[in-house]
Amino acid sequence: LNHQHVKLFAAELLLGLKALHNLSIVHRDLKPDNILITSSGHIAVADFGLAKHFPAGAEMAMSECLGTYGYYAPEVMGTGGYTEAVDIWGYGIILYEMLLGR
Repeated sequence: LNHQHVKLFAAELLLGLKALHNLSIVHRDLKPDNILITSSGHIAVADFGLAKHFPAGAEMAMSECLGTYGYYAPEVMGTGGYTEAVDIWGYGIILYEMLLGR
């Protein structure tokens, strides 16, 4: 990806996450395989199989780690707690990989 694509995809993904979080939805499995590029060259978030609705400001403890290793936040491994922050962590990993060309 060139830097223009990285900037566009990063901005679109962040806006998509903001829209999800405004609806109190946490994706919980954000990774490159779940980011699609449309025929018009924009991105779409896919695979909402692990997504959950959370009341604003709530944290949900899970009995097991859900998501994809390498993309879920450290707190998930320790406490199993999920908030919007786990999606932002995954976003950061994806952005890092886009910038490095992985």
